Amino acid sequence: MSITIEYSAQIKQALGLGSERIELGSSPTLRGVMEDLARRHGEPFRNLVHEGGGLLRGPSSPQPSPPAAGGEGERPATSGPSSLNSTALRRTALLLAVNDEQVFWETPLELRDGDVVRIMTPIAGG
Repeated sequence: MSITIEYSAQIKQALGLGSERIELGSSPTLRGVMEDLARRHGEPFRNLVHEGGGLLRGPSSPQPSPPAAGGEGERPATSGPSSLNSTALRRTALLLAVNDEQVFWETPLELRDGDVVRIMTPIAGG
C-alpha cells in the first residue's frame, strides 16, 4: 500500500522536497504516517510538526460531523481517543488535507492505498 505526501511552504523548504511516495503497512493512520515522517526526516520535520512531548501540532478545530452511514467512499475512523492536547499547540499550526479535503488532528483517519496527503503551513501576507 502506498500514498503520496505533498509538502508546501516551510516544510517543503526545510526538507528540500516537494513530494514523496511512501509504502505503508496495514491499517495506517494519518497520525501514524506523521510520526513515521518525523522519524524519517529528523529534526527539520520535527521542528515544524511536533510540539514538546511529541505531540503533533495542528489547528484546534471542532470535530466535523461524520458522514451519513453507508455513504460511498466513507472512511472508517480509528478507535480510541485522540491524544492531541490542543492547549499545548504553539503558534505554528499545520493544515492537512487528504485527497484535497481538509482534515483535523482531532479526527482519527485511516488512510487508503493511493491517497494523497498534503501537509501545509499557513501562509499570511497581503
